[in-house]
Amino acid sequence: MWQPAIGRARKLPAARGSQYGTGVSCIFSADYSPDPYDALDVLAFVLCPVRAFAPTGDAAELEAAAELIGPAKAEAVRRWHEQFVSRTAN
Repeated sequence: MWQPAIGRARKLPAARGSQYGTGVSCIFSADYSPDPYDALDVLAFVLCPVRAFAPTGDAAELEAAAELIGPAKAEAVRRWHEQFVSRTAN
């Protein structure tokens, strides 16, 4: 049976009034913001397919999303790597 990683589950608010009882985490939260210094958050963003940012999925929207998201993914990795190197150097 799949179980979420313990450290990751803390980032999501607990579900209220869930039919599954207490302790069940919310799968989606609009107020969630990824941590740019957390390798898993950066990896999740980088591996997220472009179509996730283009809800209609038409060709023009996919192309526009790719133009915007591609550089953002590269920048996310660059920033994470930069802070990782500086943190491990100290």
